Amino acid sequence: MYAIVYDLDGTLVDSSGNIVAAVNRVRSAYGLTPISVKTCLPYIGNGAHDLIARAVFGQVDDGMTAPEDTLNVSEYEFNAVFRDFYEGYVAHPAAGHSIFPGVLDALSYFSELGVRQAVLTNKPHGVTMLVLQALGLSDYFHSVLGAHAPLPSGDLLPPKPDTQGMELTLSALGVAANDAVMVGDGRPDIQVAKAVGMRSLAIAGGFSEASVLEALDPTWLVGTFQDAYATLASLLN
Repeated sequence: MYAIVYDLDGTLVDSSGNIVAAVNRVRSAYGLTPISVKTCLPYIGNGAHDLIARAVFGQVDDGMTAPEDTLNVSEYEFNAVFRDFYEGYVAHPAAGHSIFPGVLDALSYFSELGVRQAVLTNKPHGVTMLVLQALGLSDYFHSVLGAHAPLPSGDLLPPKPDTQGMELTLSALGVAANDAVMVGDGRPDIQVAKAVGMRSLAIAGGFSEASVLEALDPTWLVGTFQDAYATLASLLN
């Protein structure tokens, strides 16, 4: 193992309170009642656009429970609602975030050993950079990419499980896919790792249920980031 690629929300940091607060600010602005953290958590992980589609417009996937009251997509323009959400989110990028136990120890340990580390997240790229700076994590990573980061082509980076972000990340790290491990707590993390031929380490203590992650057959499945740290460290021995 020469490199580790981490997801951000639910993996390195607990951002649930911040995300749900941002969702409820935009729901309140459109006359909707607040939703609970428990209701909102399954909506997180596929990027901010999917989050708003689920949490505000009720466009949920199988197995998810829709909010009791939602906007009708035929009456409200999605991009306008999303813009209101994003502006409120950027205004409070790191409020309510906490770093999971073991994260700082792991990042320092692997950095000292010369293991290259990166972040690839479905959090919007601009917000990702602000959060990492606010939490003092930026210097640990050789590469950071969030959803909708500008690409040299002029396009915007699509969220995981699209493979473009991972391919760019591996290139920036200078490693082959089989020399890196993807660490994350969501379905897109395991899916993108499989798509490019990487090993995946899934953490059930984030935003996804263990049963959901287990069904995707990650290389390893653990309960907390501290367990993930121990698993990654064992690969170096």
